[in-house]
Amino acid sequence: MGLIGDVAKAILITWIVFYILAMLSFAAQGRMEMLLLFLVGLLIPLSMIVYDYWKHKNETDQSFNT
Repeated sequence: MGLIGDVAKAILITWIVFYILAMLSFAAQGRMEMLLLFLVGLLIPLSMIVYDYWKHKNETDQSFNT
C-alpha cells in the first residue's frame, strides 16, 4: 500500500482509539446515551475495516487456489 493508504490507516486507527477512550470516559461518568451514540458512530468505520479485510482475504485465498 502506498503512502496515502498508510496515512489513511494511521488516521483511522487514531480515531478508533479516540472513540474507545471517549466511550470509556462516558461509561465512567454514567452517560450511557453518549456511550451508545459513540458506539453507533464506531460501527461505520469498523464495518469498512471488516469489509476491506474480508475482500482482501478472499482475493488472496483465490490467488493461492489457482
